[in-house]
Amino acid sequence: MLHKYRIRAGSHYTWVEEKGKLFTHKNKDYLISTLTKIDIKLYPKTSIQIVDSLPLEDELTNTLSQLRKEKKPFYLAMMHLTNVPDINKRFGRDVGNLMIAEYIKQMRYHFARENNTIFRITGIQFAVIISDEQKYANLNRALVNGGDLINVRINIGGIVQVVYPNIGIVKNDPWQTIEISDFISLSNKALEEAIRNSKQNYSIFGG
Repeated sequence: MLHKYRIRAGSHYTWVEEKGKLFTHKNKDYLISTLTKIDIKLYPKTSIQIVDSLPLEDELTNTLSQLRKEKKPFYLAMMHLTNVPDINKRFGRDVGNLMIAEYIKQMRYHFARENNTIFRITGIQFAVIISDEQKYANLNRALVNGGDLINVRINIGGIVQVVYPNIGIVKNDPWQTIEISDFISLSNKALEEAIRNSKQNYSIFGG
C-alpha cells in the first residue's frame, strides 16, 4: 500500500510518502511501513539558473528561525507575480520564465542582495526577507507611489511587458513569540488581502 500525506516536522509541515507491507505471522497480522520525505514542487523547472536555484519553503522556515535568534526586526514580503499567467498564455511559458528571472534579478538588486533572502514558494509566488530598514523604506515608498521598482518593465526579445505583483508584508519584532509557521501563514493572509483589494496591490501587517 502507498499513501502520501503531510506531517508536522518542527515548526512546519512536510509531505511524506508511506510504503507499507502487510504480512501474517503466527495467525497475527503485522504492518511494516517506511516514511520518505517527498521533494514536492508545485511548478516545473524553468531551466533558468537564477530561478531554479532559489531556495524553497523549507529553507525559508529554517532561515526565519535563525533570524529570530538574532533578536533583530525584519520583514517578510510574499510576492505573487499576478500577470505572469497571462504573459505565459499570450507569449509562451519560455517568455514568462525569462520575465520571472528578470524580475527576480531586480528584486535581488534593490531589496535582497544577501544570500538566502529570496525563496520560491510556487511557480509565481516568492518570499523576500528584508532586514535592512532602508531597503524596506525603499520598498514601502515604491508600493505607495506605484513606482517601477515594483512594477517592472521588461523587454524579452522585443516583447515588452510590465510585470506587476501583489505583495503581502508582515513585520517581525524581536519580542514576538508567534510560531514561524503562523508567521508565514500571516504573510500569506496579507497577500490574499492584497489580491482581493482592487484599489492597491499590497497589504502590510504590523509595518
